[in-house]
Amino acid sequence: MLNRNFDPYRLTLTLAVLTLTLGVFAACGAVEEAHEEAAEAVHAAMDHDAMEPGDEAAADLAPRVFFVNVADGDEVTSPVSLEFGIENFEIVAAQDPVVIEEGKGHHHLGVNTDCLPADEVIVKAEPWIHFGDGSNTIDMQLPPGPARLTLQVGDGEHRTLGEGGLCATIDVTVVEAEAAE
Repeated sequence: MLNRNFDPYRLTLTLAVLTLTLGVFAACGAVEEAHEEAAEAVHAAMDHDAMEPGDEAAADLAPRVFFVNVADGDEVTSPVSLEFGIENFEIVAAQDPVVIEEGKGHHHLGVNTDCLPADEVIVKAEPWIHFGDGSNTIDMQLPPGPARLTLQVGDGEHRTLGEGGLCATIDVTVVEAEAAE
């Protein structure tokens, strides 16, 4: 089964390069060896695209942040329990003095706001909640009605990162506990 990270363009490009390589080897008289190598490479490329997020071999994929236990369009009750997930990136606590390390940062949750542009400081005020301790969960009170939840990763200076996928927004509806039953 292919996952949502399947990239048919990358597979097509891989197949084209392998076909060209096969042609070069064939011209050199190494047809059988080239065919075996090409077949192995195609299988490896297909297996890579079929991996589920979080697999160790997914390390070359772009970083991605997401909500683990709540999805876009869900109805939730307050207090809302949220858990954040991330792939191909390391969540670490913010440090004092500030330390900025490539591929490392921490979560920020915005309530009723959208993703911020790359390299912008995430303010330490509403609508943002900072998780500078490196945590990835929160139980929070939200009033009944629609709510937009934005999860964005920032570096040690609380700057948004330009790497794709480090911001995710979902819309939920908060309902009274008895209405949810």
